[in-house]
Amino acid sequence: MGLVGCVYPPPFIPYYDLNISSTDGGPVTTPGEGTFTYTDMEVVEVVAEADERYRFAEWTGDVRTIGDVNAANTTMTMSDNYAITANFEADEIVTFVDPNLEAAVRHAIVKPEGPIYAARYGTAYPP
Repeated sequence: MGLVGCVYPPPFIPYYDLNISSTDGGPVTTPGEGTFTYTDMEVVEVVAEADERYRFAEWTGDVRTIGDVNAANTTMTMSDNYAITANFEADEIVTFVDPNLEAAVRHAIVKPEGPIYAARYGTAYPP
């Protein structure tokens, strides 16, 4: 005779490993880098943060359950063992030969000093 309301044997709950790494240019801060274990269908937040003079490019690897491979802050639903990599690319610093042109650009983008980065993917830099 068993206990009332108990299921015997207990239901099997699968666990899956998520291996996370990054390229040069920044770390994965949530949950971190390394191997982490989650239950089936658990939604995991993954966050990559670019170092100075880098920008987040995309997630690669086993990305079929990632919410948005192009977002540095996204989620992943665990339904198997996965390995993902946060990829970063270096910002391209613009160098001006003509100081008048540089002054005009700095005035237009309201950036009186510091590096100016080239625009990519329709995004103006600095953000």
